[in-house]
Amino acid sequence: MKRSPNLGLSIFLYSAGMLLILMAGLMLVQAFGWVKAVPETVIWALVLLSIGGGILMGMRNR
Repeated sequence: MKRSPNLGLSIFLYSAGMLLILMAGLMLVQAFGWVKAVPETVIWALVLLSIGGGILMGMRNR
């Protein structure tokens, strides 16, 4: 029998994973020079997006 993982841990791991991917993408865009400076509001929007996506993914896999 397979045990389901803890919901809080699943949400945290999905959120952290999404945040790492989004931040890596943002750093690549800056490294290639496509965007010179990123406003702080964009950073916060990416953080909130990753947290919201992590919650939805964690709830969906429940």
